[in-house]
Amino acid sequence: MPGAVAALKAADGGPMLVAGSCTLVHALLLAGLVDELRLMVFPVSIGSGLRVFPEDRSKLAWRLVDQVTFPSGVLALTFHPA
Repeated sequence: MPGAVAALKAADGGPMLVAGSCTLVHALLLAGLVDELRLMVFPVSIGSGLRVFPEDRSKLAWRLVDQVTFPSGVLALTFHPA
């Protein structure tokens, strides 16, 4: 899977967006193939759920490049690799 994404990135395929696939996102993060990370943070605590980041001991450093706060309290955060 990461090999196919790396090949698409090397070609002129345009931007790629992944929404709703933790398995794919985890694989792409571990392979260093994520150029931008967009997270929406909702002011609700559920107590369980899928992890955003893979359970791996390697450190992935990100820098915040944009943030939007909506009247509902939802935060839209955009990060780039540090």
